[in-house]
Amino acid sequence: MESNTALLKTGALAAVLAVTLAGCAQGPTTAQVEPAREPPPGFGCPAAGTTVRGDDGRMIVYAGAARDDAEFCVFSLTVAGQERTVRALFNIAALTQYTPGEERTQLRNLFPFAAGKRASWQTHNFYGEAWQVTVTIVGREQITIPAGTFTAWRQTLNDRGFGFNSWEIEYTRWVLDDGTVIRQTGRAIRGVTGQGAFPQTWAAVQVLVPN
Repeated sequence: MESNTALLKTGALAAVLAVTLAGCAQGPTTAQVEPAREPPPGFGCPAAGTTVRGDDGRMIVYAGAARDDAEFCVFSLTVAGQERTVRALFNIAALTQYTPGEERTQLRNLFPFAAGKRASWQTHNFYGEAWQVTVTIVGREQITIPAGTFTAWRQTLNDRGFGFNSWEIEYTRWVLDDGTVIRQTGRAIRGVTGQGAFPQTWAAVQVLVPN
């Protein structure tokens, strides 16, 4: 159970997601992917007004589900003073232009969350770089972070390149029942990671939910 100090009430808008898996890819057009008529049972976006601040200075502000597709969560992400708007499929991954149908189908199968559920698919980009994406629901556990003590779902998200794409990275995320991400760890397993978009580790110092 959450501690009494873990959740603060506010009328402000926000939430937390650190990095989306395929964030460098362009999203598909409406003509390329027909949205699901109804999201799967157990899925929902954090309420508009949910805000998470990270110990690395990031801030995520949720705006709820996208108006044109209820399986996408919309939020603003501010890191190092730079703000951008993100649309994340099931609040887990950006939808790529090249394999959108498979991604959506696989991620739907994760809901409702249960320990051991897994989604996996192959995708690629314009340059022919290919990788295997795997998302696993490890289980539900109690976690204590600067923002308080929470009961959350632990997920692992793995990107493994193949062919001439030689890098592999893995994230572990702790997610509340409403989809809010409160902690993330990242590690490079192999290959050159560069800076910025690759393994980022942070924890929430404040979680604000709407009244």
